[in-house]
Amino acid sequence: MKALHPVLFFVSLLFFSTVDANEFNCVEVEIFQVDRSTIESKQDKRAATIPEESLQKLQDAVALEVPLGIQGATGARVGRESCPDATRAVIFGGVVSDFKPGSRALRYFVGFGAGAQKFAVDVYLKVKSTGEVLATGEVIDRKIGGLLGGEADKGVDDFSEKAVGFIKKSLR
Repeated sequence: MKALHPVLFFVSLLFFSTVDANEFNCVEVEIFQVDRSTIESKQDKRAATIPEESLQKLQDAVALEVPLGIQGATGARVGRESCPDATRAVIFGGVVSDFKPGSRALRYFVGFGAGAQKFAVDVYLKVKSTGEVLATGEVIDRKIGGLLGGEADKGVDDFSEKAVGFIKKSLR
């Protein structure tokens, strides 16, 4: 039997997938995981230093951004809330791959990338009821400047907008 051409295979996945993205109206956001047991690079080492408070802020920000970025959808925080209908819900989560807390003072006084803040997460989106993975990728936000060094939580807000953009794109 001949192998299916890669383009035809991809197109068939688009048309014959068991998942209809229009069926989802709720996103459950997990707290991002941190792998502190496997440190193989500078990025892994930095990722391992992210405070639990920052992980909580990221979860809150993404869940609150969902209704702003995806019309008709609601966001829920795993561990505190859940979607009312698991068959219409997706789960968004991931593993922190890099983190730099940044320094507002360095961004203001030095500039040129000094004091830059960074959140990088290897993310996934999966169907809650089946566990089927719909998408994987990386969401990164870097804060390198801003008026008077930038707002302290601006990086969290920008990350949440990018994360919801990933979710929205993945559900098309």
